[in-house]
Amino acid sequence: MREIFKRKNIDYNLVLELLDTYDNVIIQEFIDITDKEIILAKEMINDPEDRPIFIYAKRMIGRYKNTYLISGDKGFFKKKVCDSLKNKVLKTKEIIKKMK
Repeated sequence: MREIFKRKNIDYNLVLELLDTYDNVIIQEFIDITDKEIILAKEMINDPEDRPIFIYAKRMIGRYKNTYLISGDKGFFKKKVCDSLKNKVLKTKEIIKKMK
């Protein structure tokens, strides 16, 4: 998140302060990326800036059965990416329908 907000000239500290007001939001540092994860991300995702998102989503989807990646980025909806993420990539409208 830090890098995304930095690119968009949004003060990351303000974002953290906002997110801190929610009890159900947890901020975690993204560490210990393996060579295997990097190789897979390069094969799956063309945009280098989206590769950490892919790696994190893959980890979380593998760990927690009710985890989804919510995105509007077309790169995440390619068949090979969706398959790798256990078809748990949704657009905002789709997740809202699932939650009803």
